[in-house]
Amino acid sequence: MKTFEHKDELFDVLMIRNYSACFFYDVSANQSDYDGNIFDKKIICIDCADPIANLLLSKNVNDSDKPAIDEFYVAFKKAIQTPCEEKYFESLISIKINDAFVPMSLSIRWINDENGLASKIVGFIVSIAGYAAGKPKSNPELSGKRPFPVETVMERMMTTKENYAIIQFDIVRFKVINEVYGEEIGDAVLENIRRNLTAVWGRDAVTCRLGADIFAVFTEYSNKNEIECRIKNIQDKLQNYNDIKYKFTFGVYLVTDKSIKLRKMTDLVALARRSQKNNAVQTIAYYEDKFSDELYSRHKIENEMQNALETGQFHVYLQPKCRISDGEIVGAEALVRWIHPEDGIIPPDKFIPVLEENGFVENLDEYVHTSVCKIIRKWIDSGLGAVPISVNVSRVYLNKPNLASNIKRIVNKYNIPIELLQLEITETFENDEADLAIQRLKDNGFTLLMDDFGSGYSSLNTLKNTKFDVIKLDRGFLGHSMLTERGQKIITHTIAMTNDIGLEIVAEGVESNEQAAFLENNGCKCAQGYLYSKPITISEFEEKAFGQAIVKI
Repeated sequence: MKTFEHKDELFDVLMIRNYSACFFYDVSANQSDYDGNIFDKKIICIDCADPIANLLLSKNVNDSDKPAIDEFYVAFKKAIQTPCEEKYFESLISIKINDAFVPMSLSIRWINDENGLASKIVGFIVSIAGYAAGKPKSNPELSGKRPFPVETVMERMMTTKENYAIIQFDIVRFKVINEVYGEEIGDAVLENIRRNLTAVWGRDAVTCRLGADIFAVFTEYSNKNEIECRIKNIQDKLQNYNDIKYKFTFGVYLVTDKSIKLRKMTDLVALARRSQKNNAVQTIAYYEDKFSDELYSRHKIENEMQNALETGQFHVYLQPKCRISDGEIVGAEALVRWIHPEDGIIPPDKFIPVLEENGFVENLDEYVHTSVCKIIRKWIDSGLGAVPISVNVSRVYLNKPNLASNIKRIVNKYNIPIELLQLEITETFENDEADLAIQRLKDNGFTLLMDDFGSGYSSLNTLKNTKFDVIKLDRGFLGHSMLTERGQKIITHTIAMTNDIGLEIVAEGVESNEQAAFLENNGCKCAQGYLYSKPITISEFEEKAFGQAIVKI
């Protein structure tokens, strides 16, 4: 009979270690397996092996909840003798703990044999009120962790020849919903998806919310077309909540090797989902072997990032900002490069997203800010002059309440004029936290640059009330708009309006003399891009800007 030999690993995989009890029942053998920590004695009585019968007999279950359980049980008993579709039951029930009834989430599913008759039962009881074995437990509703019938998944995988797929999906730019509508509405969006996902996909699948805005489906399938039709059903019915519309990104892993651990499978499907993050056209990605290299790379980055910071593997490069009229260097943008002792240069687009997700980017930002202040201090001490350097402030770091004081502390430590350290912040929807952080930076005297203007949320209307001092035209905005007469007019009006309201403007990604001439003719005085210079080392920059290397690296 099937037992819970690998339950710890499986529970870790699907984030349900807050389960309070689970049970498995084999009808033909009249045997059950049980694991739980709600009571000192098992919730399942020793009178018989059938766990559902024991639930109905137990004095620990509130009498008012027994009719709902009984309805499922009657259908199950009938299905033992008559072929019937598998059935899934999920409901809130009350169970007595320490002489008080506590709400629990009960999830039960029966499994049919090859003849279509009910042969096994799998169930979970999960505390949702912070009680288990008399000790507080986390609330799965608040944490996003839902009961996930793991034993159902494994039993069906090991005993049938059906094809299975794991689907993961999340909401594109879910953070924007929280920023614009508030976290309560964001939570309501997630709950609406969780509550309706099984019904929309179909009761023949196992569905759950894994955490944050990530959901999962485990399902049988006949062909890819069937999967994509069901995904379209989710898109049609769940991609809006009241008047709020959003999009999903899907990853699909087709289970071809059932010996692979479930933990590995969930990693692989997550890779497929993430691969579509910046794809505006495709929303579904099937796992490919090449994604395993990405998983390895991610783990390697996370394992080595702390040592890399401590041993000086991160290097600051500078990309000159030049006056268009004569090409003179008037500033620079600091960019970070990871030069690994064995692997060489690791591109920023490989490690920055990982560090942003795990929060380590805050440490890297502080390292770059400190390095730039040291450089400026040495330039001043050399007597040859200095130009302002802009540093990027990650949106993750932007949410920290001590951001302004931390950067100001570094500036004061090296005693540099505050106007020489400028801060670049990627444009985003306004929200209370970001708005307050930007205001604090302004109050502390920093010059603020809105990075990537025109790439996402911005419009000319955002300029009238902006707290930023400089607008940086995104390279993509410039490149695409230059191709059409209408696009050129948009650039012309953007530059004109920016100048009219007293903001400076810098064009990014300038690569040709034609682009530079167009910008200058329309009032843009400063640019950066490969026409002038790629990002270069500190000493190379100093040779260009001052005629000699100053800072000793």
